[in-house]
Amino acid sequence: QKPNIRFSDNMLKEEKLMTKESGKALEELMLEAEKEEGIILYAISGYRCYNTQNNLYKHRVKILGMEEADKYVAKAGHSEHQTGLAMDLTNREGLNKFLNDDFGKTTEGIWIRENAH
Repeated sequence: QKPNIRFSDNMLKEEKLMTKESGKALEELMLEAEKEEGIILYAISGYRCYNTQNNLYKHRVKILGMEEADKYVAKAGHSEHQTGLAMDLTNREGLNKFLNDDFGKTTEGIWIRENAH
C-alpha cells in the first residue's frame, strides 16, 4: 500500500509501497514531526523486490566499492526493504544524494532517532 506522505520525485512506483501497518505508522510519525517541530521529511525508498535490491547493491558497489557499499546497502535477500517494513527518509537537502551518516547529524535525523520506535 502507498502511504499518504511526501515522496522524492525520483522514486520507482514499487518503492512507494509498504505494508498497511507500516505505512500508517509512518504517516503518523511524519505528521507528528511536521505539526510538533515543523520538520518536513521525505520518503526516498520503501519496498524493493529482490531484483531491484540486487541491482541497487551492484550499482553502489560499482560507484563506492564493496566495503563502502556494504555500510549503506544490504545485499538482496537481507534487506528490510524487501519485507515492506522499511522506508528511507531524508530532508529537502538529502533528496538528490546517496544515503550517508551525515543525515543523522541534521535536525531531522536527530528527531527521527529520538522519536521513531
